[in-house]
Amino acid sequence: MGFGLIRGGLRIGKKEVYMVKDGWVYCPICNNKTRTKIRPDTVAKRFPVFCPVCKNESIMDIEKGKAEPTK
Repeated sequence: MGFGLIRGGLRIGKKEVYMVKDGWVYCPICNNKTRTKIRPDTVAKRFPVFCPVCKNESIMDIEKGKAEPTK
């Protein structure tokens, strides 16, 4: 199983998992830090995350310290 850096996230198989670094959720569009901080045990489905840099809102699923955009 190979790991490749894709827009700030890791691609595991066919699924991109966006990194949460030091508890901060990063924007899936511009890879900058959002204003959302999570704990390792945080679970959120269809959670809106706003990026102050690119001014976009992304709907994300957060579970077990990982965040990924909802499709």
